[in-house]
Amino acid sequence: MTAREAPRMNALYFGIITFICQTMALSGAIISWRFYPHLGLVLLIATTIGFISSRSLRLPSSWQLINSAMPSSAALLLSISIPSWILLVITAGLAAVYAPALWTRVPLYPTPPESYAAILADLPHDRPFSFIDVGSGTGQLLIFLAKHRPNGEFLGVEAGPVPYLISLFLKKYHGATNLSVRMQDFWKTDISSFNWVYTFLSPAAMPKIWAKVQKEMKQGTFITNTFPVPAEPSEVVQTKNLRCAEIYIHRI
Repeated sequence: MTAREAPRMNALYFGIITFICQTMALSGAIISWRFYPHLGLVLLIATTIGFISSRSLRLPSSWQLINSAMPSSAALLLSISIPSWILLVITAGLAAVYAPALWTRVPLYPTPPESYAAILADLPHDRPFSFIDVGSGTGQLLIFLAKHRPNGEFLGVEAGPVPYLISLFLKKYHGATNLSVRMQDFWKTDISSFNWVYTFLSPAAMPKIWAKVQKEMKQGTFITNTFPVPAEPSEVVQTKNLRCAEIYIHRI
């Protein structure tokens, strides 16, 4: 399998697993309805099956929640009268935000503000440097860093069109002249020229991002939030967010 084919296979696998989870939930709902036609009980059973199956098949936690919510959401939409164009707009909007997770295996989840200070503390304030956020979301972390480190050049790379457009608006609104944002598949982004590389992705993506760092970064610092890579970090910084996340710093 080539490097170009791998993301497609991941997307296909991810889509198949999600389809299997929802098929199991629907089957459970149909069987339950035949034996005891009570809507509340049937939805509870379908929700439980959606959660257990997605967890057992090791989908990311955000998609476990989505699989759990799908049966109840479908029942709610079927029970009320909504113009088809509104459903189309909602579906298109959700797809624009979350569809990239199918091939990147990274759901949209912004860096917690409690992590900002720990990341900022690692950046120099007395010399030029370059920093890239791989999977930058709406760019709020980068805007904070660009404001407090005007001596740095910052780049955010985001695959989702909606988060990218939001980050583009916020960049202009805050006047962050030392910040650029780019809509691009971050797996195809060359990180070799950056002094600092930062990621807050998902457990599924960490082995792949570490392989990319080892291949492309000759020197510099690689920082990952919450999810470690399969290597010992040079430093671990504890943050104060609700999940007690850690910042893993690797000197390359």
